[in-house]
Amino acid sequence: MTGWKQYRLDWLAQEERNVVDPKNLRDETVFHYSIPVLDESGDGRYEPTEALGSGKLVLRGGEVLISKLNPRLPRVIEAAAHEVVTVASTEFIALRPGPRLDRRFLRYWLCSEWVRQLLNGATISVTRSQQRIRPEVLTHLWARFPSTGIQRAIADYLDTETARIDALIEKKRRMVELVEERQGALVSLVSRRGVTADRVRADSRPWIVEVPISWDVLPLKRIGNLQAGAAFPDSYQGQLGELIPYFKVSDFETPGNEKVLCYGQNTVAKETARLLRSPVLPAGTIVFPKIGAALLSNRRRLLSIDSCVDQNVMGLTVTRGVPWFFYYLLKTLDFGTLRMPGPVPLLNERDAADLPVPVPPLDEQRRIVDYLDNRLRLLDEAASRLADELELLQEHRQALITAAVTGELEIPGAAA
Repeated sequence: MTGWKQYRLDWLAQEERNVVDPKNLRDETVFHYSIPVLDESGDGRYEPTEALGSGKLVLRGGEVLISKLNPRLPRVIEAAAHEVVTVASTEFIALRPGPRLDRRFLRYWLCSEWVRQLLNGATISVTRSQQRIRPEVLTHLWARFPSTGIQRAIADYLDTETARIDALIEKKRRMVELVEERQGALVSLVSRRGVTADRVRADSRPWIVEVPISWDVLPLKRIGNLQAGAAFPDSYQGQLGELIPYFKVSDFETPGNEKVLCYGQNTVAKETARLLRSPVLPAGTIVFPKIGAALLSNRRRLLSIDSCVDQNVMGLTVTRGVPWFFYYLLKTLDFGTLRMPGPVPLLNERDAADLPVPVPPLDEQRRIVDYLDNRLRLLDEAASRLADELELLQEHRQALITAAVTGELEIPGAAA
């Protein structure tokens, strides 16, 4: 690190603080950098000015933005100028590099693990899930920086190397998507046609079309009992150690709950369940979201033990068949087509109860479950290996950036 000098960041970059009320903007459309859109697309987007609620940072282009919220997540982007006014959420810190700081080097430096850990250790809790840093925590940070010539050489090197790694990451992600597509296609085919070839008969219902001649077609309400959960007041939440788990839609995404709900954040006693008028659904019940965007995700889970669910979840307790078969079958059904009219997606429970489904004989249901369990296990193992490789690539990318911007990595053309 010969030739690297100690600076405070605000000596090298100016924080932009020009906040404007959207009502005072001249353009009907703006280019808006926001955290949700950045997470989704990696960029900002054009939005009508009237849709902007709170004050926004006005940008000229060339600023480097870093999120104040949850700095453990690498939300850093170079802002570009646009033909309309460019603005950013005030949840960003906007830094304009001076003549002694290369913009691309600053972006990589802010993405480094060294900076991320320092910021993460200086957060202030906003809510249980959100933490924020004060801008001065970043702008008053002391660090060693090389000359601008070396900064540009480091940035050139990282542009090339991260592009190569990003291409590999994208290929791995596509391979994971292909495995998931294969899993979905396999479940759809086998749960509707069976394991062995069989003659089929035509069916007039669009999503069924054909069904093996030995199978029935029955409404879902004749397969089992459909029952929605009950309201779960905040004052009863957060208790652990009671007899009955109380699952919410958020529990569907807890690691270990990918197929069977085993781990939750809430439990209640039998007396509390009765007080809340919350039905206790038996183990093996198939549960799914019934409202909001979660309904459209078509997620399905089975209950591992007798459990309660909140009002955003519905369960099918199978009384005529093998629960695991109907778990697989329900994964192929789009409940979004059964939503009620209105701005918020809401399952039409009557239509769901009347929904016709193919029902094979019990022996065939068991064969289908065994077949899918075995085939999907192999595909899950392939997806897991790809996920591990993807994680290693991402870790390598992060380590490379950190080593380069802190002077730990000798880079051709970046000698002092």
